[in-house]
Order: sequence, then C-alpha cells, then structure tokens
Amino acid sequence: MSVDFDYSTLFYLSPLPNWIYEIDTFQILDVNQAAILHYGYSREEFLNMTIRDLRPKEDIPKVMDAHRDIENKEGNIYFGIFTHQK
Repeated sequence: MSVDFDYSTLFYLSPLPNWIYEIDTFQILDVNQAAILHYGYSREEFLNMTIRDLRPKEDIPKVMDAHRDIENKEGNIYFGIFTHQK
C-alpha cells in the first residue's frame, strides 16, 4: 500500500505547538493551530513576532548561543530546554 505523505500535515495538524522561523532574524514565518491555542496569540500576532518574544529577557542570550555556528551543524540539532512565556 502506497501512502502519499505531505509533511505540512505533520506541522499543521500536530497536537504540539509548532512554529517555523527564519534562522537569521528569528522572525516567525508560520505557526500551527496548537500553538495559537496554547499561547493565546492570533496567527497574525505570531507572524509579527520573533522567537525572542516568546522567551523571558534573561533567556535571550541562551537563545542566541544555541544558534551560534548553526550553519556548520548537521543532522538533528539540540537547542536545549527553554522557558516560554505566553
């Protein structure tokens, strides 16, 4: 049995909050419904935010460090555990 698979389905229908962001600017480019429901921001609000806006001020340096030299990393990248704010 062959099943056509669309990866966007994994993103949009995931029960876990997810977003896609621009690696250079941290600008949120897309967000799924689970994130909208969990965080309480509208889609439009998310698209006007960066991932830094979802972190406490004291965690911003940690976010920046996690992305340092990212262009030289391969495979699965572990960014660490971060506090998110609603």
